[in-house]
Amino acid sequence: MVITTESSDVELMCIFIGTPSPQVTWYKDGQELSNKGSQVTVALNNRCEAILKLSSVTPSVAGNYVCKGSSIAGNIEGNIRLTVEGNNF
Repeated sequence: MVITTESSDVELMCIFIGTPSPQVTWYKDGQELSNKGSQVTVALNNRCEAILKLSSVTPSVAGNYVCKGSSIAGNIEGNIRLTVEGNNF
């Protein structure tokens, strides 16, 4: 679980180990993310880091995130719950 405050920048990360490096797809609440946030995948040797960068978050981006990795070796997924707390000024 990741807890952050409104207007913060957040990075969600999944790490996969294996060869070949998987193709990574991010989902929020069951819907594939294509235009939300910045998605980066870094592969070095047999380690693959899938990072989803979200800027200036609002409560609307809170939810269940899933990163799914797939390659000829198989499929795997990681789950992250993101909670965004409002600013109390």
